Amino acid sequence: MRFRWLKDSATLTEYRRAFASRGGDSVSMEYLENAKVRAVFQGSKMVGGYVLNSKQPFRYTDGVPLGEKRDALVSRCANAVEITCIWMDPDMRALGRDWVYGRMISDALFVQKRWVIGGSCIPRVAKIQKQVIPHTIYHGPLELPGNPIEEVYRVHFLELAFRMTLAFIGKTSLDLVKTGWRACWRSRDHRKRRLAKTPTPLLLEPVVLGASQRECDTKRHDEDSEG
Repeated sequence: MRFRWLKDSATLTEYRRAFASRGGDSVSMEYLENAKVRAVFQGSKMVGGYVLNSKQPFRYTDGVPLGEKRDALVSRCANAVEITCIWMDPDMRALGRDWVYGRMISDALFVQKRWVIGGSCIPRVAKIQKQVIPHTIYHGPLELPGNPIEEVYRVHFLELAFRMTLAFIGKTSLDLVKTGWRACWRSRDHRKRRLAKTPTPLLLEPVVLGASQRECDTKRHDEDSEG
């Protein structure tokens, strides 16, 4: 798995299409060109990525209704970097996802902003992301079609480094145990199937002498003794 910063229009367009095809909101080429776009490749195939943006306007503040709430949110997003446009191939394994999240947080910390911003309109996604970016700074409707409810959250970069270290160690350790357990289980099943295909050796049953045969043998023994 390779991580690569995208800079040319062709790869940025590919990223934009991949993000949209997986249910992501529309994102403009201008936004991607002004941000830092990191793609994940498996061989030559793009299988995921994320965007880091430290320039206003942020995607997470764009749809917030104009007024005091928006002004307050924009001010709270000053000196910050937002992590957005995250997507991963559904077939990516758990350990691969762990590495992507770890690299993503590492890249965000290297931008050297005081705050790291996240957000989502999907409660399930917000719940996962708030394990490392826990402090909600806006939760309300957006001025977008359907007026979706968005939650925006932030964390100080030092707190994020601490939280991510704990989460990464715990999650990666658990995924390693699961992967090892599945490998052992597959090996056990393979060994069972191999033994089932091995032909059973032919076992000769012991010959049990009948009564008449034993009498003949006894008589022959007596004659030999007399001779």
